[in-house]
This record gives sequence, structure tokens and C-alpha cells, in this order.
Amino acid sequence: MLINLLNRSFLNRKKTFVLMIASVSGGAAIVSSLISISFEINGKISKELRAFGANILVEPWGSRAAAIRFLFLTLSMKDS
Repeated sequence: MLINLLNRSFLNRKKTFVLMIASVSGGAAIVSSLISISFEINGKISKELRAFGANILVEPWGSRAAAIRFLFLTLSMKDS
């Protein structure tokens, strides 16, 4: 009974049915692409961090030493 009711409803409102299918397909495509990008970014970040090796120092952004290093790196990049 419920299946008959749904079938008749969808057949009577074809534009609504097409819009619903397009919306679900678009949402699925967006979700799958975001998941793919997320996995790719994680792989690239881990590869870059491994390239640094043990010679990386992570400090809070607000610390004075981090600000001085950032300024120095920014200025040295402009010179090269």
C-alpha cells in the first residue's frame, strides 16, 4: 500500500522526483570528492613532515620566538 502511494506520488510529480534525484546525486558527489581530498591532504602533509625529519619545531603561534622566526622566514623568502 505504501509503495503504491509512493509510486503514484512520484509519477504525478515528475519535476519534483527529478529534482530530488539530482539533489541526492549532487550531494553524494560533493561528499565523495571532499572525502577524497581529505585523504589526499593527509597523505601530502605526512609526506612533507617526513621530509623535514626530526628537524622541525612546533611552537604556539602567539609566542615571541615563533613570530620572530616567521618574520625572518618571510623576509628571507622575498630575497631569494
